[in-house]
Amino acid sequence: MLIKRREFLKISSLAAASFMMPNFLKAITFDDALEPNQKILVVLQFTGGNDGLNTIIPSRNDIYFRERKKLPSKTLCP
Repeated sequence: MLIKRREFLKISSLAAASFMMPNFLKAITFDDALEPNQKILVVLQFTGGNDGLNTIIPSRNDIYFRERKKLPSKTLCP
């Protein structure tokens, strides 16, 4: 079975990354840095259809609400 060079590079890079993953995840854990009642913001960024104004709405900007009249501003979280 012959394997193309590109396929070999893809497979070998995934294999190398899998060896590094546990150390990478261990390095970014912040369990000790968090206090028990500390608030945390989690943002999931998906591709397509999202920008900064959809993620964090400028709720104190009158111009924004004037231009987006259909936005349910009374249901926004503070």
